[in-house]
Amino acid sequence: MPFLSDARKKLIDNTPVGALDPSDVQELTYALHKIVKRFLGATMTHQKVNLALGAIENVKHEFYRKDVAPFNNQEKHDNEF
Repeated sequence: MPFLSDARKKLIDNTPVGALDPSDVQELTYALHKIVKRFLGATMTHQKVNLALGAIENVKHEFYRKDVAPFNNQEKHDNEF
């Protein structure tokens, strides 16, 4: 887990998910980890772990499809001229 000060961890821990605004990759990683841990709950099962990993993979693909691919297409278009 990336290094974050205890103060930053506490701030992220006490911020509602919809209001999270990570300022760097360490905070983003920590926040995503906390969300997954909340989903898993106190009793971790293989089914919950597999569901969480599937959701993480789906987020990756959705981010690429909706954000990265259009960005790359625009950059390609801009650089053709």
